[in-house]
Formats: sequence, C-alpha cells, structure tokens
Amino acid sequence: MLTSPSNEVIDPTKNTTVYNCMDFPMSYYWIASSHNTYLEGDQLTGKATLESYIRCFKMGGKCVEIDIWDGPDGEPRVTHGHTLTSTLKFYDVVRTIRDYAFIRNKNPVILSLENHCSHVQQEKMTNYFKSLLGDMIATPTHLNSNLVKSLDRLLSPNELAGKILIKGNVVEQGDTTGKVTQSLSNLTYLKSGGSADDLVSANDSMAAYEMISVSEDSLSKLNQSDLTAFNRRHFTRTYPKGTRFDSSNYDPMPGWNGGAQLVALNYQTSSTPMWLNFGRFRDNGESGYVLKPSYLLGGERPPSATLQLSVQIYSARQIPKHGKVPVNPSVAVAVYGATADNKTTQTFVVNNNGFNPYWEEQAVFAVTMPDLAIALFEIKDGARTIAHYALPVPCIRPGYRIVPLRDDNEKVIFMCNLLCEFKFQWLAA
Repeated sequence: MLTSPSNEVIDPTKNTTVYNCMDFPMSYYWIASSHNTYLEGDQLTGKATLESYIRCFKMGGKCVEIDIWDGPDGEPRVTHGHTLTSTLKFYDVVRTIRDYAFIRNKNPVILSLENHCSHVQQEKMTNYFKSLLGDMIATPTHLNSNLVKSLDRLLSPNELAGKILIKGNVVEQGDTTGKVTQSLSNLTYLKSGGSADDLVSANDSMAAYEMISVSEDSLSKLNQSDLTAFNRRHFTRTYPKGTRFDSSNYDPMPGWNGGAQLVALNYQTSSTPMWLNFGRFRDNGESGYVLKPSYLLGGERPPSATLQLSVQIYSARQIPKHGKVPVNPSVAVAVYGATADNKTTQTFVVNNNGFNPYWEEQAVFAVTMPDLAIALFEIKDGARTIAHYALPVPCIRPGYRIVPLRDDNEKVIFMCNLLCEFKFQWLAA
C-alpha cells in the first residue's frame, strides 16, 4: 500500500515511541516552547484566550509563558502589558494549565513567568499556584536539602515526571525589599534574570537551576562555543525581538544549534519557523523533549563525513484549491541545520493541476551534521505555501515513501500527500 499511513516518510519507531533516554539532566534536551502563549493574533491588539494554552499543550508544547500584571479589581491578570490586547484572570490560566498540561504525556512542564505584579497580588498568585496545582509544583532544588546534588546538575525528565516547574525571578531568603515576594520565590524552580554576559563569566559559579534569557538579536551576537558549553548544564531561553508586533517568528535553528533548550516561538503564527519547530518535535514520540546530539553535551564531534540525501520527487495528489481557483503547484524541498548544510530546491510549475501533478525531479543535499538537520517540504502556488511537512533528517525512512501534508493549523489534509523516493549515502571527507 504505497499511499497508506504505514508507508509515511517518518520512521514510526522514532515518531510514535519515546526512545531517547529520559534519565539525563533536563538541560540535555530540546524542549518545545511557546512565547506569549496566551495570545491569538498580533502583539498589540490580539485577543488573549485560554484556548491558546489548550492548543499549545495539544500541539506538544512543554514550556508556556504567562505575563502577569496587577488587575484593577485586586485580581492578577494575564495580558501583554502597555498594549490593547485583552486580559485573562490569572486564576483561570492556572486552572487551565492544571487541566491540560499533561494531556499528551507526563514530561515536566515549565511555566515561564513575566511577573509585573505588586507584592499584594503576588501573594494571590502564590495562593492560586498552591491551591490549584498543589503537589504538581516541583520543589525548588535549592530549598530541598535532599536534592542538593541539583545545584550541580538539574534533575531528569523522568525524575520530574508529572511536575510543573516555575521559572522566574527569585530573592534571597529573608529579603523583603526585592521585586519578588519570598512566598513566590519559594515556588520558583528555575531562576531567571541572567544575561548573555553570564555565558562565560558566571558559567562555573552559577548553580544549575540558574539560567539566562536572550532575544533573537542578542543570540546572533553570542559565541557559539560559549553558548554550547553553557547549555550543557544550564538552561537558555530564546525569544522573538520586541519589534515583531505581528507575532512573526525568528529562525529557531541557531538557538537549537547552540544547545538552547527553550527556543520560544509564537505558536499562533504558521510559517517556516513553526513548521521547523513541529518538525523538530516529531522526534522521540512527539513527547515535547528531544535529546540533544552528544557533541552538544560535551562529546566528540562526529567524524568528518557527509551524508548525502537524495530526494526524487514524483507526484502529489489532492492539493486543495484556493477557493475555486485552480492551483499551479510546484514543490520546494529544503534542509535547515548547520549553516553549511542549508539549501532549498524547487521543481518546475505544473499548470492547472492540483489533482495529480507529476514532476519526477531530483533534489540532492550534502548534510555534514545530520543530527541538527530538518527537512521541510512545501507545496507552492506562486509565492503562497498551500501545504507543508517537516521532520528531522535522521527520522527519514529510505525508499518510496509518502509525505503527509499539513495545513496552516498543522492538521493533516485528507488524502493530500507527496510521493518521493529517498536515498542516503555517506561520502568520505
């Protein structure tokens, strides 16, 4: 059955099974992460909804963001401050997280807090966390004498299964003058507030639960070797620059290539960065956690051989129309990974045929670091992408396979797929 689901391009042993060892420290994994999770639409006038959190969890997200501000009625609110976006009650957001955080699996969930509240409303935040989440909250390692070892390394996903880790600013014990209350600080598992300057200067002195956050602009200026070394033991969260008012996304590959665990993206925006994100996390049973390659964890670089990936593009079927207008499809195939491996090819255009267009064209890619590489397939109609699919290069099965195409909501398009032949060959250096 050439076009049956059992013949899809992705290796089912990697797509449907958690095959990575989940006993390493949390810092050893890429983790599916969302930016401004509460928003639908843009960053200035967009609507904040509980459904945005539910959608993110259902799509495999394992790190969500909560921006909290003082509410005029004494109740903390979730919103994008100093904009015209709508608001949510913090209580309702936490209740939704309780109900949906583990809908896909029991891997730990991280709550990234942007806390702008007064001490009075922070006390309410703390009470809601305790009353709604209870034992789901992971005990901060620096407050638990039984987990002192985690000052040197983070606990593993297995050790933290079913737990929620709160990320935010903290204060020293007994400090009542800081911006964060002691009670909220005592619930905070991952200490944020570090900057890019800490990559080298404080790497050895920082406890494992201390982390940094960097914007896409700052990320582009960092030394890759320093970033990789830092991320063996600590977390780094990357996020879009503040001028992306339209909720567009940045290229996630540089962050992942540097070992950053939390590459946070706007899940509401369907475009290449999010397609790559879904491709990255189709690995390891779609669990939201993927073990980073050994050479990002201190192991040796792979041997200097190149993997040649050949894709023979034959045909597609059932490409959806844009209204009643016939489509003129072409196929774009790209590999994203190490800078030297990035390449895009595109077939010729088949006019007025979305039913069963035929190309029989070949695309060849030389991949020097396959463990970083993601293949992206797009059905194009002019400049518009009609359908897409992405997956890690190591998850591709050789032979004649179908590529199950997706729409902008990452839903499978019924009976719409691409028939290709895949071949691999190792080339000597």
